[in-house]
Amino acid sequence: MSNLFEAVKNGDAELLEKLSREKQSDDDLRGALRNAAESGRLTLVKILTRHGARDDWAVVAAASFADAKTVDFLARLGGNIDAAFIGAAAQLGIFVALFLAICLGFDLAAACSIAIIGGADGPTA
Repeated sequence: MSNLFEAVKNGDAELLEKLSREKQSDDDLRGALRNAAESGRLTLVKILTRHGARDDWAVVAAASFADAKTVDFLARLGGNIDAAFIGAAAQLGIFVALFLAICLGFDLAAACSIAIIGGADGPTA
């Protein structure tokens, strides 16, 4: 795991700023941006984008976790907002599948398993 990922994981904006100034691979910047977006750390997203990180799928990551501020920020930078609907559909799919599984008589553990699969596979089918 790169130092960028560690800084994002720990929410360390100061370290992330320092590391972002150094030469980083595009893959590391993209991955760190996606992780920051999905964890709803807008400050870290802003640091990474200021240093050149770009990734259309970061919008999807933010939308999947219902982080409207991060979605808005990334969309204004030119992120693919259409792709964000895939993330939103996945989020909705989890709750719809959970509700239907419970209505069909599955116990809670089985219904939760069905919901995770429904949320992941539904929008991509």
